[in-house]
Amino acid sequence: MKIKHSLLIILLCLAHAVSSGQVSQQAIDSLRALTQSPDKIQQVQALIELSRAYWQINVDSTFIYANQALAIAEQSKDNILLGNAYNNRGNAYQIKKEYEKSIEDYNIALSYRKEFDIPLMAVHSLINSASSYFNLNEYSETLNSLKEAFEIANTHKLVSEQSFVLNYLANTYSTINDNNLALEYAIKAASTHIQTENKAGLASSYNFIGTIHRKLGNKKLALEYFLKAYEIQQSEKINQGLSNTLNNLGIIYNELSENEKALEYYKKARNLAIEDNDKSGQSAAYNNIGMLSSEIKNYDEAISSYKKSIALSEEVEDYASLLNTNNNLAWIYYHQGDVNMAMHFVQKALSYADKCKELVFISESYEILSKIYYQQQNYKRGFEHLEKIIAINDSLYKASSIEQLMETQVRFETERKEKEIELLKKNDQIKSLDLQRQKNLNAYWIIIMIMLVAFSITIILFLRAKLKVNKLLTEKNVQLKKINKKLVESEVNLKGINTTKDRLFSIIAHDLKNPFNALLGFSELLFKNISQYTENEIKDLVKIIYDSSQNLYKLLENLLQWSRSQLGSIMYKPELFPLTVQINEELELLKPAADKKQINILLQVEEHLIVWADRNLVGVVVRNLISNAIKFSDNNDEITISATEDENMVKIAVKDNGVGINDADKDKLFRLDTNFTSQGTAGEKGSGLGLLLCKEFVKKNGGEIWIENNPNKGMIFFFTLPSYRTTQSNT
Repeated sequence: MKIKHSLLIILLCLAHAVSSGQVSQQAIDSLRALTQSPDKIQQVQALIELSRAYWQINVDSTFIYANQALAIAEQSKDNILLGNAYNNRGNAYQIKKEYEKSIEDYNIALSYRKEFDIPLMAVHSLINSASSYFNLNEYSETLNSLKEAFEIANTHKLVSEQSFVLNYLANTYSTINDNNLALEYAIKAASTHIQTENKAGLASSYNFIGTIHRKLGNKKLALEYFLKAYEIQQSEKINQGLSNTLNNLGIIYNELSENEKALEYYKKARNLAIEDNDKSGQSAAYNNIGMLSSEIKNYDEAISSYKKSIALSEEVEDYASLLNTNNNLAWIYYHQGDVNMAMHFVQKALSYADKCKELVFISESYEILSKIYYQQQNYKRGFEHLEKIIAINDSLYKASSIEQLMETQVRFETERKEKEIELLKKNDQIKSLDLQRQKNLNAYWIIIMIMLVAFSITIILFLRAKLKVNKLLTEKNVQLKKINKKLVESEVNLKGINTTKDRLFSIIAHDLKNPFNALLGFSELLFKNISQYTENEIKDLVKIIYDSSQNLYKLLENLLQWSRSQLGSIMYKPELFPLTVQINEELELLKPAADKKQINILLQVEEHLIVWADRNLVGVVVRNLISNAIKFSDNNDEITISATEDENMVKIAVKDNGVGINDADKDKLFRLDTNFTSQGTAGEKGSGLGLLLCKEFVKKNGGEIWIENNPNKGMIFFFTLPSYRTTQSNT
C-alpha cells in the first residue's frame, strides 16, 4: 500500500509557542531574579515566562510557576495581569492534556481581555480554546471559537492572526470531511498571504488547496496548485514544506498515469530528505519509488527501494511504515511466485502489529497470508485469515459510520450555535438602543453641570497660565542645552570631514600623480625614440605603460566608488543569492592577475551557503580582498577563500601566504586619516581606498570586517554577511 504524503497544515496548539531548543540556565536565573522585584507586574510577567520556559522540560514546574503568577495577579487586582495569568495556566493544563480545565482558564482570560479591549490577546485566548476543543474532538466548539477569533481579528485588522485562523478553520473542516468549506477557507487564507506578500504562507496554502482538490477528485486542479506551490518554493528558495510539495506532485502524477514525472518528483523528495538528514522522509520516498517501480514491473528497483525504506524505518522505529513496506515486499515476491520469501516478509510485517494498530495494514497482511495458504492448498488456514480480514473490515466500517455520524452532528451543532449567536446579537442591539436613550438624558444633565463648572475652570486656568509660563522657560533652557550639544557634535563631524578632504586631496595629489608621470614619461620616450629601440625594449616600455594604466584605472575606480559611498548615492538592494556564484564571477575577472604570478586560488565554500546582501557591493568587497591577496603574494603562492555559517551570519575568510603586516599597522588599514600603503611583491602600488570601500560596503550589508595574522605566513581578511536565516527570522 502506498503512503500518500499530502500537506497537513501544522497548527500551533498555543498562541505563544516556546522554542524547540532548551532555554539557557542563565535566562532562567535572570527570570528568577525578576520574581523578587518589588513591581508586581514584573513579578507576574517573569513567572509567566518561567512557566513557558519549563513547557518542554518539566510539567510540574510549569504548574508551580503558573499558579504563583496567578496568585500574585489576584493580589494585585490588575485585570490585565489576571487575563495573562489565567491564559498562561490554561496553556499549562493543555500541555498536561487536561483540556477541560484549560478551557475554563481560557474563558476567564477571554472575559478579562474583552472587558479591557485587548483584541490581540482575546484572539489568542480564543485560538487556545479552539486547540483544546479540537483535542477533545469537539469540533463544533472548535469552529465557534475560531469564527469568533476571526471576527475580532478582522475588525481590528490583525492580518497575521486572520491568516492563522483561516488556516485553522480550513484544517478543522478538512478533519470533519467538509471539504467544500475547507477549500473556501483555504482560498481565503491564500488571499491574505497574497495581500501581505507572505510567499511561504502562500505556498503552504496552495499545497493545502491542492490536497483538498485531490480529495474531491479534481486531479487536474490539484496538480495546478501543487505546481504553483512548487514554483514559489523554488523561486523564493523556501525549503519549509518543500518535501510535502514534492511528494504531492509525485502522487498526483502517479494517479494521472504520468509515471516518469511521478518518479522524478519522488526522487527529488528523497534527495531533499537525504540533504536534510530526514530519515522518515527518506523512508517514505523510497517506499513510494518502490511502489511506482512495482507498478511498471521494474521489480529489482522496487525490491531495492523497499529494503532501503525498511532499513531507515527501523532506525527511526516507524512501525506503521515497517508494517506497510514489508507487506509491499511480500506482494512482489508473491506475484513473482516466490512463496517462501512472500511468507517471510508478511510474517515480518505482522511482527510489528502489536506496536502499530493500523488495521488497514494488518488486514492487508492477512490478505497476503490467505492467498499464500490457498495457493498451497491449505484451505483451512486460508479461510481462518479470511475471517480475520472480515472482522477487521467490520471494525473499520463501524468506525467509519461513527465518524460520519459525528461529522453530521458537528455540522448540526455549528449551524445551531450560529443561529443562537445571531439571536443574541439582535438582543444586544435592542439593549444598545435603550442604553443610547439613557445616555441622551444623561447628556442634558452633563451640559448643565458643565455650565456651572465653567466659571470655576476659568479661575483655575488663570492660575495654571502662570505655571505654564514657568514651565516654558524651563523647556527653553533644556532646548538650549540640546542645541549646544548638537553644535559640539557638528564641530566633531566637521573635523572628520576636514580629515577626509585632506586625505582625498593627498591621494589625488600623490597617488594619481605618480601613475600619470610614469604614463606620460614612458609614452613620450616611446613616441620620440621608437625607431631607436629594439622590439624587446618597446615591449618593456609598453608593459610599463600598460601596468601604469591598470593601476591608474583601479585607483580611479576605487575613488569613484568611495566618493559615491560618501555621497550616499550607492543604492543598497539586498537579495538572496548563493555566495559561490558571486565569488566565481569575481575570480574570473582576477584570473589573469593570479595567472601572471602563477598563484593557485582555492575556493572552499559550500554551494548551499545563501546570503542576504547586495550582490554588487559584495562583488566589490570580494574583488578588492582577492586582488589585495594577489598583490602581496609571491609567485607560486596559494590563496584560500573559505566560508562558514554561524547562527544568522556567514563568515568569509580570504587567506594568503604573503608578506603579512605588523600588529601596529593593522588598525591603519581601515582608516582614512592615516596614509598607510605598501608595495606588493611585484612592486604593485595602491592607495588604501580598496580596503576603505570594503569596510563601507560590508557595513552597508550589516556585517563586519577585520584582519588577523596567518599563523604560518601572510594574513587573513575576515568579513561577515547575513545568511538566508536572517530573512526567516524577520518573517
